[in-house]
Amino acid sequence: GQYAQAIELFRQLILLRRCVTHLLGYGLAMDYAGKTQAAVKAYEKVLAFKPNTRHQAFLQERIALLRQSLPTSNRSARRVLSRVK
Repeated sequence: GQYAQAIELFRQLILLRRCVTHLLGYGLAMDYAGKTQAAVKAYEKVLAFKPNTRHQAFLQERIALLRQSLPTSNRSARRVLSRVK
């Protein structure tokens, strides 16, 4: 309920102004909503947007933890796709 609302609000905020706070909020909302793969992507976007963010250590640790919880097929697909780029 409320996480879906938060996701939509942060999505709208990102359209208005792309910044670390909005991107991170979107990732956290996805994370708390249990949307693991979307949370990982959102957290990666924060790091791509501002690699030296003060949230860098948290984001890297959280991404690693979330990736471990993804089904093996998703992790394998991500490894293959990362080699293609």
